[in-house]
Amino acid sequence: MKCVQVITGLDPGGAERIVLQLTQALAARGDEAHVVCLLPFPPNRALLDELLPVASSVTSLEVGKHLPWRIHRLRDVLDRISPDLVHSHLYHPNLAARLALRDRATPLVNTVHNSDPRLSKAWLFLLDRLSRRRCDLYTAVSRAAADFHAARIGLPPDRIRVIPNGVVPPDPLDAGEIRTLRQTWGVEGCRVVFGTVGRLHPQKGFKRLLRALPEYAAQMPPGSRDAMVILGDGPEMPDLRELAAAVPANLSVVLPGFWQDADRATGAFDVFVMPSRYEGFGLAVADAMGHGIPVVISSDRSLQETTAGYATVLTADFDRPGDVSRAMATAAAAAGVRHPRPVMTVNEMTARYLACYDDVIARKTVSPGSA
Repeated sequence: MKCVQVITGLDPGGAERIVLQLTQALAARGDEAHVVCLLPFPPNRALLDELLPVASSVTSLEVGKHLPWRIHRLRDVLDRISPDLVHSHLYHPNLAARLALRDRATPLVNTVHNSDPRLSKAWLFLLDRLSRRRCDLYTAVSRAAADFHAARIGLPPDRIRVIPNGVVPPDPLDAGEIRTLRQTWGVEGCRVVFGTVGRLHPQKGFKRLLRALPEYAAQMPPGSRDAMVILGDGPEMPDLRELAAAVPANLSVVLPGFWQDADRATGAFDVFVMPSRYEGFGLAVADAMGHGIPVVISSDRSLQETTAGYATVLTADFDRPGDVSRAMATAAAAAGVRHPRPVMTVNEMTARYLACYDDVIARKTVSPGSA
């Protein structure tokens, strides 16, 4: 089988990680696995460097703010590859793939990765509604994301198949590894090390987290020192550094930037905090659950779904510093005893997607033009 994965860009992130894992699974099965991204290749090549050895090809359409017409290059790329199936991820690639395949019988799978409530995205939902018959199978990374998307395009929720994101069950970090990571971050000797992982983007809510920290710092035991480590890079870095400088000295805020093995480094935290304004799944919190550490999350429905039944999970309103302070203090008191609970593994996830591919191709062959 020849399969093309279409994604917005190749900066390290949750949806991009899934594309890498699907490409690896297809290649392992002996299939041709091609990847197309709309945006130019990013300066951070960490994910691209993992893709190149396993993908049959990796192509950038080099679409930009002033060069939107380059999206039409997708049709030329698909002509060249002549795939048996196209799988697109996120809003813009889903629509671009439908446009590129508008008069073709090539099966198309679209995956919904988030639940973006911003009014600026309304036009994307309208276009999705108008072109949805070109999609042979909708999938979503959570029931919450499926329900959100279905409501906005007028589709029965059961028409969107839920395939949760998979994680690699982590090996526990030993005391030496934890000590080394904390020394690298400059937080050795702290009473409690809080941490989080994600792109430094407004969606992730890191600004409201840092604005809540002074209230938590005021409640800490006299003479103690805690830390908040934020692993990631992105456009909000300058603003976050400014906010970090305003946090009281008894609570160190560390911004190391992008971290190659963030999913594993999460095991060096005592408590994981995820203040996202919206998510589709929350891969970073799933990684934290694999390490068994307490987690503090926002009230986002997808995060609630991902953490359902977990041993120690606290929900906070991150626009209310007092609420955040209480949740962090409660989670800190529970740190030390770990209860690992991995969610779906990567192998289970990719097996479900590959089964979907085979099923869609079989149905399309029997009933050409079906939607």
